[in-house]
Amino acid sequence: MSLQYVASRLRRFLAGAYQRSFPAPFRITPSAAVTWQVAAPWAAITVLASADSVMEEHRQRLTRHSDGITEDFVKDLCNEHFRLVSHLTQLERMADPPRQVRRLRTSVEYLQQAFEQKGIEYFDLTGQDYHEGRLDFENISPAEVDPSLTIAKIVVCEHPAVFLRGRLIQTARGIVARPP
Repeated sequence: MSLQYVASRLRRFLAGAYQRSFPAPFRITPSAAVTWQVAAPWAAITVLASADSVMEEHRQRLTRHSDGITEDFVKDLCNEHFRLVSHLTQLERMADPPRQVRRLRTSVEYLQQAFEQKGIEYFDLTGQDYHEGRLDFENISPAEVDPSLTIAKIVVCEHPAVFLRGRLIQTARGIVARPP
């Protein structure tokens, strides 16, 4: 036996052992080796083409908003603005709110104007009617029963419904009360 023959048999044995380390559907058999050699480049081209389309979609999403505003940023900004407004409203209900509260309210109004210029809107759905097919609201807990109601209502809105240039990018989340 020549050394080359032993080396080729050893390589074949190791390749087979390596293939047996994979689950059966992913193993390359000697009969499928030629097919795999043809299919592998095609699979690589397909993966690269889909990666290019994903990157292009991402680029378009960023350039669609020429000012560079991303949807995640808008959601975070609106959620924090919503919390700030609700806290300010609670402070304004005090008997004698400090002047700083009025100044903060003015700043919040300026932010609201900036939102309008950029096409950003959010809505607090508290008090609105609720029905099962509603697309802009997600109920986050079992519905409370309220005997004074005749139709289901949204009683607490934890997060607002957020729209960017007229398109819903975040559904509102909260709690619903139902009639008995």
